[in-house]
Amino acid sequence: MSTDIIESSGHQLVSRGNASPEQLAFQTQTLMEIYRRIMQKDTDYGVIPGTPKPSLYQPGAQILRLAAGLGVEMEHTETDRNLAIGWISHSFTCRLTNADGVVVGICEGSANSYEDRYRWRWLSERDLPKGIDKESLVSKKRTGKYNEYHVYRVENDNPAGLDNTLIKIAQKRAFVGAVLMATGASRIFTQDVEDATEDDGVSPEVEAQRPGPKAKAKAKQETKPDPKADTSSLSAEPGSATAEQTEKVAELLRDSNGAVTGILQQRGWKLARVGDLSEAQADIIIRLMNGEAVA
Repeated sequence: MSTDIIESSGHQLVSRGNASPEQLAFQTQTLMEIYRRIMQKDTDYGVIPGTPKPSLYQPGAQILRLAAGLGVEMEHTETDRNLAIGWISHSFTCRLTNADGVVVGICEGSANSYEDRYRWRWLSERDLPKGIDKESLVSKKRTGKYNEYHVYRVENDNPAGLDNTLIKIAQKRAFVGAVLMATGASRIFTQDVEDATEDDGVSPEVEAQRPGPKAKAKAKQETKPDPKADTSSLSAEPGSATAEQTEKVAELLRDSNGAVTGILQQRGWKLARVGDLSEAQADIIIRLMNGEAVA
């Protein structure tokens, strides 16, 4: 079959056929042009330190598919479930076709609940189920904004909730693989790195974990102001808190499990929003949350 050149939005991409050296050079040039001029880092592809090629993400694969004018056929080829042991598996086959309906790329993708990122959850100590012995768990050290802390690996107790996620991941793997095959973009990109590094094996809820106020206060002991220092010079005018103070109080309000609200109620401060704090009020809240004695 003769080489089929697909033109889309000013770009040309060889999708199938026996290409001459000149046509291969043109295809490579076109791929590089799309990569450099259209694709955006961290949206269409990612660069993982220590890997030789950027990893192609699904949005980037969709750009290449559109540039080549390819159609998509996705077939759900296999499903396997055994919830008694927490096992769910999905497989899809993706076929890409050119304007003539000829298959120019095909790839199978699968995902299952025994993959590390789905089988396990990484929890901070305060979120571990009651009665569990943390010493018996696999753990790792993580670095928070203020200090280091440990997270512990526990088995996902709701594998059924992964069903839709596994379907989407299997489809994505099949689609990206088929695009790489059809367009010859493997010269520029790799695929598997994205799945291996999306969350570093740590569940999203752990990424959102932050050390509590006590840990933050301990980390700030060396730099906290003298609790006996005179604060009479601070403005008591509503809304006079500095941007840094406002940001800090808002952070404490999110992470303190009601402690900041308790301070406000105890002192009779009725505020509609954090931005209404005076400089003196914000200073007192921050000091109290740091464990200082404040009159």
